[in-house]
Amino acid sequence: MNIPCKSSSSFISKQQELEQLSQEIVLCRKCSLAISRNRPLVGDGNIGANIVMIGEAPGYYEDLKGKAFIGNAGKVLDGLLQVAGISRQDLYITNVLKCHPPHNRAPSLQEIQSCSCYLYRQLKILQPKVIITLGKHASKELFSRIFLPFSSITEMHGKVFEIKASYGPVKVIPLYHPSAACHNPSLLEVLTKDFETIAGYLKK
Repeated sequence: MNIPCKSSSSFISKQQELEQLSQEIVLCRKCSLAISRNRPLVGDGNIGANIVMIGEAPGYYEDLKGKAFIGNAGKVLDGLLQVAGISRQDLYITNVLKCHPPHNRAPSLQEIQSCSCYLYRQLKILQPKVIITLGKHASKELFSRIFLPFSSITEMHGKVFEIKASYGPVKVIPLYHPSAACHNPSLLEVLTKDFETIAGYLKK
């Protein structure tokens, strides 16, 4: 499937803005993750894409390599993208946290509060038309920002929410995190159905 991307006329300025943001994140010392991380993962993918995926935080392998979703959860995600007819080149992937929490633990509230400003600056630069949040932490954080009630990922996964951003309309789609299928194989079927739904939605 061909996902249309925005004009390249603003590509250079977007690239420059993201590079400046990356430099700030490298120097960031707002929380203790700056001490334990190997390298921050600001984002990965096509900055001209209309789809942005937001995960929770870089994992062990992402922290080492500086690439998004390259561990076991990444293998699950690649399979799901194939189901939807989407390639990595059609996406920009980022996280709520830019640094790896030790032992892959869940982000703390303080870490999310310290780091989320970088995420929203990214979204303002990228101006996606579709935002896919992966997992409860990313979904809950974004929904709180856009003033939509969030009950649980179990109840809200796969639904499409329309919001109005400063640059235009945006569709927000919360999903289970691919890592959930690594721990609970039954969720792979749920994720597959959700990605099939997304594929049909993107074809419209």
